[in-house]
Amino acid sequence: MPVNFCPLSAHLGMAERRLRKAGVDSPRLSAELLLAKILDKDRLWVITHLDTHLNSSQASAFSRWVGCRATGVPIAYLLESKEFFGLEFAVTSDVLIPRPETEVLLEAASTLWPSDENLSFVDVGTGSGAIGVGMAHTFPNSRGVLTDLSLRALHVAQRNVAAHHLDSRLSFICSDLLSAFGPRSMQAVLSNPPYVSSVAYWKMSFEIRHFEPVQALWSGVHGTEVHVKLLRQAKRTLQSGGWICLEIAPDQADALQECLAENWPRDWTEVSIVQDWAGRDRVLRARRV
Repeated sequence: MPVNFCPLSAHLGMAERRLRKAGVDSPRLSAELLLAKILDKDRLWVITHLDTHLNSSQASAFSRWVGCRATGVPIAYLLESKEFFGLEFAVTSDVLIPRPETEVLLEAASTLWPSDENLSFVDVGTGSGAIGVGMAHTFPNSRGVLTDLSLRALHVAQRNVAAHHLDSRLSFICSDLLSAFGPRSMQAVLSNPPYVSSVAYWKMSFEIRHFEPVQALWSGVHGTEVHVKLLRQAKRTLQSGGWICLEIAPDQADALQECLAENWPRDWTEVSIVQDWAGRDRVLRARRV
């Protein structure tokens, strides 16, 4: 039977088998999400309408997308969208795909000021703009600057800021971390910096290593190189009493705390580590003296 005369259940079954054979993550979920995208429906609709038929153009498009997914292209890049912090973000291969563990960074920051604080913050290495947009939603009176060294990433961030109607409160700078900022210019520095070490990078999945931007992942031999540079710069950029919140790998907490204690013992206070939902060290917080 020609594929365009098959019900959705048959299309999903064939796609799942193809993706499973290719070894991609979550083959059934991937197939359902791609089919929902083709039909301009949500995944629940697909699951509850398995007797529906595709037309020939839809069947051809679905086959092409499944083929792309089978090569390892992450599902978020194919959908050009990713949910984060309860919000939808456009994503392209120019930016890291927002991940649930980064939501812990926003939750850790949300407890440091009252929700009506007139907060000034910078989202360093913004990528899709997820952290900056999340902060602007959390603190409705805040103003932020989103930075990235990649102009292509900043273009994606600009799209997301516009989509969430935050143009009046969020601006953009192409900058190497905090190098473009003056002394005592911000109350908060937030970042999900590259923190993958050389060894850890080659242990990451094929999908991540081959499709997500390496400059957003790899930090150096130890994985903490960008953190240390950021801490040094933030010491100058933050106002007295300001906070820095950095996402970290679970095995980096001790090294970064020791770095603060050894190099800048008089500059930082209230240093703490916030754990994610799995109980793993995930966010470093420190307050500028």
